[in-house]
Amino acid sequence: MCRGVGVWAALGVAVLGWGGGGGLLAGQVTFETGLGVLLLVPEAFRPLRAVGTSFHAAMDAVTAFDVAFDILQTPVPKSSVPDACPVRRPVTVDRVTVRYPDRRDSVLLDVDLVLEVGETVAVIGPSGSGKSTLLAVFLGLVVPDEGKVLIGGTNLRDVDLEAWRRQLAWVPQRPHLFAGTITDNLRLVRPDATDEQVRLAAKDAEAAAFIVVLPLGLDPVWWEGGQCLSPG
Repeated sequence: MCRGVGVWAALGVAVLGWGGGGGLLAGQVTFETGLGVLLLVPEAFRPLRAVGTSFHAAMDAVTAFDVAFDILQTPVPKSSVPDACPVRRPVTVDRVTVRYPDRRDSVLLDVDLVLEVGETVAVIGPSGSGKSTLLAVFLGLVVPDEGKVLIGGTNLRDVDLEAWRRQLAWVPQRPHLFAGTITDNLRLVRPDATDEQVRLAAKDAEAAAFIVVLPLGLDPVWWEGGQCLSPG
């Protein structure tokens, strides 16, 4: 029922608007009455539209929870060698192929790539070409169906993923600010970081010019998604 609430609300507004306009043209209602109908009818149907919006938002939330629970229940692969995580070594992508169950074609097919230390590489392509999937492979979030990723000659499957990810900086396609303070968000990866380390992180990210890290208790608090912040 909730799925069609928005449609029925829109149809109700249209029908009453059409009826009021027709009555106005036919001289059956006065201008004031017709204008009042046009102004009040959308407000009368507002609760129904709100129900429809809330229903769809709830469905999106359920889907997000299902994905989150699947991720949380997936065990993190453990390294066969404790703390095996090469530092500052070339990264080699060797004939990597990734397939998704809901896609007929492979997202990545026999991808070969070598990233040298200190090298800057841009991966470009249209939407759906596999750019995000390739980054997910580097992060160890997606395991290739074929091929392998080598970190200085060590297979990523044998690397301590937690140690590997501590060396990576990743900016998602849609950055998100979590509810809390600036300092809370900067400490997501290292909750035990000192105020000075947080300031240095902001400086390294070239954000120190517009981010002021205040002592605990003085840092402003915002809502989820950065609400309460000035649009500027």
